[in-house]
Amino acid sequence: MSRIELPIEIQEQVLDHLHDDPLTLRACSLTCLAWVPTTRLHSFRLVRLRGKRHCLRFLRVIESTSTPEAYGHHDVGVGVLVRELHLSTMGLRQVGVKEGLRFDLLRQILRHLPNVELLGMQSFDLFSCAKLLTPEARDTGIELRDTIASIFPFPRLTI
Repeated sequence: MSRIELPIEIQEQVLDHLHDDPLTLRACSLTCLAWVPTTRLHSFRLVRLRGKRHCLRFLRVIESTSTPEAYGHHDVGVGVLVRELHLSTMGLRQVGVKEGLRFDLLRQILRHLPNVELLGMQSFDLFSCAKLLTPEARDTGIELRDTIASIFPFPRLTI
């Protein structure tokens, strides 16, 4: 008896119904190579970064899936799939040698996320972020909104 295979369009519709089940999506991505694009689309739509460890892990994923200059784009990795970014409890206050390292890590991640539409910042240290961006802002009269937009360069973001 021959094997009957469903068209990929139907398989994708089944996977679309799993959009809010990350464990099942992960299992599906490991089951069939043809399912990887659809499962990634749902798995990376919402990203929550809760501190340094999550940031480092996510940066590794972004860089391992990115192919610079491929197909005329600068970045075609999973970073382009992120539509919602939540920066929860991201502390940026550091002193001495470590000052600014988390901030730089965050900037490395953000440059790979061109399609963010929703930015959630719960308990995010925005004051320290602005201070790291423009330590001389008080003296020069730099507009804080423009400064923040320089680190969160999301053209699709609605405020």
